[in-house]
Amino acid sequence: MVELKGSEKQVAWAEKIRNEKMEDWKKEQENLKDAENKKYVAELTAAAERIFSVENASNWIDIRNASIIRLARMDMKKQLMLVAHYIADEKVFADRYEQF
Repeated sequence: MVELKGSEKQVAWAEKIRNEKMEDWKKEQENLKDAENKKYVAELTAAAERIFSVENASNWIDIRNASIIRLARMDMKKQLMLVAHYIADEKVFADRYEQF
């Protein structure tokens, strides 16, 4: 796991939180290994990996009450919205110059 950044007290607390989240995530992965939708599981796993790459100790403290599954789903939704926004921007750009 990445080294956390913050004050000594924040890092100590955040490491405890992150370790608890990792244990919970390992249990969730056991439950997901027999899931039919492998693509969803792969995307969820990628989102969880992005979450576990967070370096800021204060962020871990802020998310201490949320499950990794919930955070991963929120991250997946954010990624999807970014793609949708990008596609919309591209379409608007293309539509603007289509008339020329």
